[in-house]
Amino acid sequence: MPENEIPVFEYSGTARSGKGSIVKYLSSQDSSYLTEETGLDFRAITLGMIEAGFITVSDEEEDVTEKIDNGGVEVVSEISGLRDVIIDRSGIDLLYSAQTSRLVSLVAKSAIVQTQVGEMFRNRLDTKANSGDYKAVLLDGRNLIRHVIDLPILSLALRTFVTCTPQEAIYRECSRLGVDPESPEGHEIAVSQTATYNADTFRAINPVVPDANNTNYWDSAFGREHDIVREGVGIAAAEAQTQILFDTTPFSRTNNPVGFMLKAAEVMFHEVLNDKTRGNK
Repeated sequence: MPENEIPVFEYSGTARSGKGSIVKYLSSQDSSYLTEETGLDFRAITLGMIEAGFITVSDEEEDVTEKIDNGGVEVVSEISGLRDVIIDRSGIDLLYSAQTSRLVSLVAKSAIVQTQVGEMFRNRLDTKANSGDYKAVLLDGRNLIRHVIDLPILSLALRTFVTCTPQEAIYRECSRLGVDPESPEGHEIAVSQTATYNADTFRAINPVVPDANNTNYWDSAFGREHDIVREGVGIAAAEAQTQILFDTTPFSRTNNPVGFMLKAAEVMFHEVLNDKTRGNK
């Protein structure tokens, strides 16, 4: 890797898998780690469409698809231009409300929306990466590296697909909201999480799935069955130029699920970053 290039670590994956927590944790370790994501882009566009009456909270997939296709690039571009205004005005609670969360997975299926978000993300990251002295870039999103891999200042270091079982995702969302999974509210969450998982996994354009040729974190080559924090996974994936498949479900069986998950991600991250840093000296 040339000395002036910044190593990029991409964290893709399914909802409630822990990828956002991983990126937040790693980026908090050093102010010279730059982070970027597109989740808020999709949510701001979705909420902007709702507020503008372009789509409604009762719309189903075919309704959303038809309205976006009919509105075209112009409508999506106009609403996208208000991203920061929508985020500042609405706040996190509204952006992550149940109605926004249900519709965002439908809006995100649109090729028009994906293209617009990709362009926004690319321009934002290019500007930031060239305006500071960064040791690493951490991407939180779905297959984001494709938008920026050709930027001269960046060099791909490691890709990780973070996932968990749909059942675990439902349990985590219920826990986050303080809801009993067996209650009516818990049932609604289960339906919503299942719909999001299916929409993301089986959409025709850029589905949220791991690479077929991946390096599995839980492969026996990296430790025995009860070994939770494993060494060598990051280096192996980086050398093979494969994506890491990082299933965080098994951590739920430990006495510190989040702590062990973050530690495991930290080990992989620093293995590769330290190797890249040594290579530049």
